[in-house]
Amino acid sequence: MALETACEVVIREFAEAPEKRRLFAGVEIGDTPMNSSLASAVFSVPNSDFDRTYDLTASLAQGAHMISIRYLNDFSDSDGDRQARFDRVEVVGPDGDVTIFEVEAPPAETEIDGCGHLTADYYQLSCSGSIKIPWTVPVTGDYLIKLSAAGEQYGPDPVRIGLALTAALPNAQNEKIKQQLQTLHKQLLGETLALDDPELAYSYELIEEAFAYRLTLDNAGLNQWPAQQCSNQNWQVSNFDTSDATRMKGVWMTLLTYFMTDFRFLHE
Repeated sequence: MALETACEVVIREFAEAPEKRRLFAGVEIGDTPMNSSLASAVFSVPNSDFDRTYDLTASLAQGAHMISIRYLNDFSDSDGDRQARFDRVEVVGPDGDVTIFEVEAPPAETEIDGCGHLTADYYQLSCSGSIKIPWTVPVTGDYLIKLSAAGEQYGPDPVRIGLALTAALPNAQNEKIKQQLQTLHKQLLGETLALDDPELAYSYELIEEAFAYRLTLDNAGLNQWPAQQCSNQNWQVSNFDTSDATRMKGVWMTLLTYFMTDFRFLHE
């Protein structure tokens, strides 16, 4: 059961808003051993024009951050293909200063995962994936992130995009991940553990090891042919995003398998 369902459970959990998740309500996909998720939102983009922005606000401390843009629900068949297009990101600082990132000409260290192509005016993601733009917050304060995006709708659903902010965690553990592990130990094994319990430390160590392994893979997705294929048991549901830009879907899949293969998962 663990081997057949862990991957799909993780994918479907993170496709939902946190309040609708049964297992992973305490973390976002941007929470890693190296980064902490600060704010995120998911938007529907029903139009094909860049006639509005999709906004996210956050209180940020000075230092290294990442702006992540995700295309969440790729869909295609023999008649057509759903697309997501990204034009620019505007960052409005606490003093009103505006920093602009043109997505078709992003900073040198920008990471793009997923199939797509560049045009003169925007970057198009043609399959589920992400664009991660590094950004250094100059001063502590409240910021407004404005994403100019458009969609080419195909199929019954509008294009869905995600916008998130993460901060680097130099020489520190991610407390949100530790708290999520604490919840999973309780939900799946019936264990009530303190945050400094050795058993929780072992689970966090597995998180770090699984994350380090995932970073070595050339393909960031969950399907790693031929050793690992993520089965879509509910094949009638089209939104099945196996992309894994942050590597954390794969990490949580490993942890869920770890919990589900424990004797106590079934018998206590």
